[in-house]
Amino acid sequence: MVRWGVRPNDVLRRARTAIAGSDAASALLVYLASRVYTTAVLAGVFALATANGWTFASHRDPQSFANFLWSWDGSAYRSIARHGYPVPLPHDAEGRVSSNPWAFLPLYPALVAALMRVTGLGFAVLAPAVSVVAGAIAVVLLARLARRGDGSPRWAVVLLCAAPLTFVLQVAYAESLFLALALGALVALHDRRYALVGVLGVAAAATRPGALALALAVAIVVVVRVRARDIRAGEVARAAISATAIGLAGLAWPVIAAVVTGDRNAYLATETAFWRPLLGDDAGFLPLTPWFVLAYRYLGVGGIALVAVVLLAAGAVLVALARGRIALASRAFVVSYALYLVAVFLPQQSTVRLLLPMAPALADRRLRPGTARGRVAVVVALCALQIPAVAALWFGSFP
Repeated sequence: MVRWGVRPNDVLRRARTAIAGSDAASALLVYLASRVYTTAVLAGVFALATANGWTFASHRDPQSFANFLWSWDGSAYRSIARHGYPVPLPHDAEGRVSSNPWAFLPLYPALVAALMRVTGLGFAVLAPAVSVVAGAIAVVLLARLARRGDGSPRWAVVLLCAAPLTFVLQVAYAESLFLALALGALVALHDRRYALVGVLGVAAAATRPGALALALAVAIVVVVRVRARDIRAGEVARAAISATAIGLAGLAWPVIAAVVTGDRNAYLATETAFWRPLLGDDAGFLPLTPWFVLAYRYLGVGGIALVAVVLLAAGAVLVALARGRIALASRAFVVSYALYLVAVFLPQQSTVRLLLPMAPALADRRLRPGTARGRVAVVVALCALQIPAVAALWFGSFP
């Protein structure tokens, strides 16, 4: 009888130990399991809608499951990947700029388009594939960033992967790519690799709005480090260059849209065209006002008071977070991104989806229940909420 020296049970035990000791491996396993579940949820909702003749708010022809995955924003990204941006800007019957792809930034559709040319595969296959891969990178980076502070890497990944709107990490949306780039920049910021911060931040600025928050986060981290005398003059200079580059990149798209279309107000007019169904013909933009304008339109003065209470409560949460023990880069970005959302976004049902870049906050140990039963209950509840979330976001009127 030949003795191999290693028993199968020993191999399995060592493999489990290696996986348990690796943040990256654990994160990827959780992510893989969650993608199986979210795919089942998406497929189930699609089958239910088809069987019951639901009206697909974002119509596709043919109405296949593959096409279902590029609903809403995905249709704009598909148009950009296949045809580029419209010139001149489209207008409605009243002569107003109508909603069009200029509201969406170019890196994600450009990446998908490049893969389409190389592989010959279609958008319906490649766009979700890019999102899934970017999401996998994002969860690994989230675990790494959580480890940089006194955070909870695995629980942060579990919360992100189980979140009700986590399905957007595998559909034809740019969320997962932006999240991966932003988290990579924050890891680099913590590690004082300022050139890499700048590169990833500029790429993020070409992916989704929100990179300006990253530039502010760099500034906050530098100020804190200067006050603590924990930074050299050369670092300050490199950080300033990175923050400036990210800031300029974050402001570049309106300029590009104006130059290409010949309409100096092209980007802003396009964005507010998406607001028109909620705000009517008076839809316009003034920083720090969208939340109050929407609340006043539907709830009057009481709406303004309600928004003020919500923002004060959110501010208290952010203050508590800022005093937490997660990485300084994480705290700075979450606070900056929250300020960015309040300043420029109109709240609607997609607002919850826009909170995904605040994922670094999930590493805060205060969010982790103290018992295994409590943690299981949280995960089960979040996973259950994914079903109504898919139905609401994919079949609602204004995602």
